[in-house]
Amino acid sequence: MKIIKILIIFLFLIFINQTSYALVDLGVYGGYSFSGEIDTEGTGEQPDPTGFEYGVIGHYNSSLLAFFNYGVGAYYQYSDLSYEGTSNNQDVDTDYNKNIIGLDAYLELSLPLMPLHPYVKIASAIWEETGGDLERVENEWFNTYSTGFGVAFTFFPMYQVFGEYQYSYSKMDGDKNIGNAVHLGLRVNI
Repeated sequence: MKIIKILIIFLFLIFINQTSYALVDLGVYGGYSFSGEIDTEGTGEQPDPTGFEYGVIGHYNSSLLAFFNYGVGAYYQYSDLSYEGTSNNQDVDTDYNKNIIGLDAYLELSLPLMPLHPYVKIASAIWEETGGDLERVENEWFNTYSTGFGVAFTFFPMYQVFGEYQYSYSKMDGDKNIGNAVHLGLRVNI
């Protein structure tokens, strides 16, 4: 019985909001998808889409132990990509864009008196729409997953600039889509 009481107290101390100074954060970001691959089964082609990405994020924040903050929230991202391919033995540029609404979470190391906060993140798209020069517009549910890491710099209380790398994977109608992107953004902690 004593072990159960100690375990309950330990879990309470771990999950109580100890150091997170912001209950909610909101942010905007922009970036560039610098490398990717669309593995179209059966065609033998593997286009490499690149282009700009823009998004907004929001999280509910708390803390874990004394040095970790974590946030769980949602995001919207628009990607304006293009890739080179062949059609009728001619090189063509194809525009390819995506709208994504999803859920994400991050875990951030927050040391006292340090303005730099490294973090890791994971995300899953609830809804994704692709379109562009493609013959069809596709809507998919829960088919895109991403992981990443970055560093946030607190330059004024409650304001952070962040930079991150993101690796994403999705599968739509049998085609695998892999992406690598870097983002820069501004986050406000409320």
